[in-house]
Amino acid sequence: MRQNIYAEIAYLIIALVVQLPAAMGQSLSLQVEVAEASVGQVTLEEGITTRQLLKIEAKTGTGTNFRVDYYSTGVLRSTAADKSYLVCLTPARKIKLRIAADSSLTTHHLADSLLNYLWKSNNNFIVENGSLIFNPRKPSDVLPLFEAFRKERAVLIQSQADRLSAEELALLQYQNDARIYSFLFYFGRMVQNLPAEDTFFDFVEAIDPENPWTKTLPQNILYRFEVNYLRRQDSLQSISAFTDYIKSSTQNKDQAAFYQAIYLKELMESPSYWTKHVQLFDAAVLEKALAAQNQNDYRYLLEKSSANYFHAQKGEVAFDFTAVNREGEEVKLSDFAGKFVFIDNWASWCGPCIRHRPTVLELSRQFADQEDIVFLMVSVDAKEQDWNRYFSRQTEDTAPAADLLVENGMEKTYGDRYNIRFIPKYVLIDPNGKIIDANLPEPGPGLERLLRQHLTP
Repeated sequence: MRQNIYAEIAYLIIALVVQLPAAMGQSLSLQVEVAEASVGQVTLEEGITTRQLLKIEAKTGTGTNFRVDYYSTGVLRSTAADKSYLVCLTPARKIKLRIAADSSLTTHHLADSLLNYLWKSNNNFIVENGSLIFNPRKPSDVLPLFEAFRKERAVLIQSQADRLSAEELALLQYQNDARIYSFLFYFGRMVQNLPAEDTFFDFVEAIDPENPWTKTLPQNILYRFEVNYLRRQDSLQSISAFTDYIKSSTQNKDQAAFYQAIYLKELMESPSYWTKHVQLFDAAVLEKALAAQNQNDYRYLLEKSSANYFHAQKGEVAFDFTAVNREGEEVKLSDFAGKFVFIDNWASWCGPCIRHRPTVLELSRQFADQEDIVFLMVSVDAKEQDWNRYFSRQTEDTAPAADLLVENGMEKTYGDRYNIRFIPKYVLIDPNGKIIDANLPEPGPGLERLLRQHLTP
């Protein structure tokens, strides 16, 4: 069980799709080869924007051309087969996608293979060393463990330098470092909850915000800024103070604008990663921040996130979604008009969701005599069989909570309208169908008190 938790943490924290520095817009091509597999359509998404570059039917001989205006990376996805593969997008690149009999995707291109190796080896390393990483005598014991792993991968990448372009080599070198730092930040900030002044975070000095490849993982730069800001100021004064600090700490104006946009995007999409910041962040603050970014060339990165954020604010009409229950019957939010609706957004693959699920079910039992509230356990699993498989493997005591499925809900309108970019995520809706809170705290005494306050006339 513990190893599964490590795997979930590794997958959620480090599975990255990234964007690279500017290049002249040139035509790239994709050709498909299939070996006895049927995976339907394959899509290619690029970088930070997750913009879909193409959608193609996966048949041998199929091909298409497309363009990008900068060096980038993307992810090839087969939705039907639930497979994905990271690829480098470089000028004049010819991507030869091969789909094996087991529906796995590969390109047999060295740079792509190494990019996927960096992604998956990070996950595997955390799983294999979970007991050392998550139960250290002191947090600093984790640092040499990851430094040795970083150097080991660096040697492997360098050994292939003569078979890589200069851009590919630089990308892979940066990705090696960035993925290591990404986990160390997560470990220090989220797992250990260490203060910024702790010497554990001294590795931030190795991260250069002027490096042109930092756009491949901008969160690391933001975490670096946070550490240095709090070491100087002790506390965060305002969101605008931090965006100003980002600007003053970055010499390159283009990169500074990019970091500012990504920072606001992070506050909207991943508030649990920015606890010191979200206390100062609300819809009014966001409106002012967006106005201040009117001339930012990267403002387009905020458009979808800000729309979703405002949809999920207190007082907004809750999206009337349709789900299916365990019997295969359709259920709509509006079916519960006149009642408070508590929603636990979860998935069978989400370790924290599974750990909190018994507490939510117990909470529903405690409110069983309250006719004016219902508890909905809404799974956002990508496939119905994954949802059903969970119940075939688990035995749970009866509870007055309804299990529902919005298939692949995080990627659909449901996920957008409730701004679900991480799970578990708990939402409370009032009897008039308006959102009370779309970012409720973790299940526990505090959440119970909050619910009782709303239910008390």
